Amino acid sequence: MAGVTVATLVLSTTWAYELSLRVNHAQAARSSASDVVHLINDNLLNDINQNLQLTESVRTIWRAHNVDLDDATFTKYARMMIEDGPAGVRSLQLAPGGIIEHVYPPEGNELVIGMNILAHRDQGAAAKMGIALNGMSLVGPLELIQGGQGMVGRLPLYIDSDERSDPQHFWGFATVVMDLPVLLESVQEHLSSSGYIAAIRSVDDLGVPGAVFFGDKAVFTQGALTSKLQMPGQVWQIGILPLGGWPTRAPTSMWAWLAGTILAGAFSFLVIRQMMTNDCLREARYEAEKASHAKSAFLANMSHELRTPMNAVLGFTQMLQVLPKEPLSQQQDEYINIVLQSGNHLLDLINQVLDLAKIQSGTLAPILTKINPRMTIDQCLDLLEFQSKKHGVEVDFSCDGMTAPNVLADYAHLKQVMLNLISNAIKYNREGGSVRISCKTGGSPDMMHIQVSDTGIGIAKGRLNELFEPFNRLDNETTSIEGTGIGLAITKELVDLMGGEIGVESEPGVGTSFWIKMP
Repeated sequence: MAGVTVATLVLSTTWAYELSLRVNHAQAARSSASDVVHLINDNLLNDINQNLQLTESVRTIWRAHNVDLDDATFTKYARMMIEDGPAGVRSLQLAPGGIIEHVYPPEGNELVIGMNILAHRDQGAAAKMGIALNGMSLVGPLELIQGGQGMVGRLPLYIDSDERSDPQHFWGFATVVMDLPVLLESVQEHLSSSGYIAAIRSVDDLGVPGAVFFGDKAVFTQGALTSKLQMPGQVWQIGILPLGGWPTRAPTSMWAWLAGTILAGAFSFLVIRQMMTNDCLREARYEAEKASHAKSAFLANMSHELRTPMNAVLGFTQMLQVLPKEPLSQQQDEYINIVLQSGNHLLDLINQVLDLAKIQSGTLAPILTKINPRMTIDQCLDLLEFQSKKHGVEVDFSCDGMTAPNVLADYAHLKQVMLNLISNAIKYNREGGSVRISCKTGGSPDMMHIQVSDTGIGIAKGRLNELFEPFNRLDNETTSIEGTGIGLAITKELVDLMGGEIGVESEPGVGTSFWIKMP
């Protein structure tokens, strides 16, 4: 009887341990999938919000020209917005009375000119709802008149009225048309390197799923892990699965039976304690993931909520400077310049805080490609030419040979790193000083060494370790030099994210040299 009891205990404990392994393996698989689907969700939402913000910019230009905006002026500003704006923009439009009149670029969009938005079968209802709610409307995915699949975001525009019963009259729409395949490229990039398949579909107000417009619809019938993407008037559902489906057995389950048969009786207490520990760890991981996702969602939403009103403040302030009928006095112009300077500084601070939080939360994934560093630095110098002349600082750039070897980096991240380093070298320099930028392969042929040196006041050796701390300006808060104290922290995080190294050398009274090494 005792033998039967011992055997039963051994087998029961082995079965419990094997079940624990299976549960842990399944939980780990779903946790990993959760990280991927939330990363896709947050990046896609951020891309769409950045595109929608262009309608706010169109509205600012429209108001600045007293509602009388000719095609040449619209084309001038729309070209700048698209060239400097986010990826995925097909066109910007202005539609007085709901009739599309101004479109940029006109090439490929000829068919939409003259279209009555309010009478359109697929887009009219959402446009009317936007007018009623005085807010953004988003339509899609849909087949565009000009060809291809896209999303259409429209912002209703109003003009003031003297009628007491109707203080505002509807004037028309500011519109951004987004290229859906381009927006979904980032989703495909994440999937291609993660070992998962995904599908995306729309969901109506009652939660009833619509047609799948990305991926295989079978994903949703095979127990997909899902996440909802909330947008103005739109809800998408993203489903994700491992390429081979969810695991049904742990990789080590066979060995668990063998080991359990031999050792389960002696270690039954340890197995039970391990199971209890695993339950606590799963609960802690679940809470951490929930908090991380809440933080990511908060950042994505705040990116739109904080930047939109600040862009409006800056737009109206700039409009005051160009009103031809009501020119400002010299003193008023000085006050407006102070407002603009402070507003731009606050907008820069908002952007940098959000960027730093995204990096630290792991939602900013780099897209590594072969990049020519010389070309990237040349572009940065073009952008900073006015700043260097304003501070009276000479900037010199040299590379070994006629062309520098390519580096493996994310283009946007590398450009931001170089802008931060060169801008700091100019700002913290002395009047009449100089900045020297060099790039060379150095001692290792596999690494590119880029150095930015200035002739500023320098930094004491004991304080160099504080340079990359967020919000630490090394006692420069009381000087006239603008800054947030976040730029170098973001710079270091971005370099680390791309697999590079960053360092600094400085001598008080002589200057400071920052260097980065990129593969």
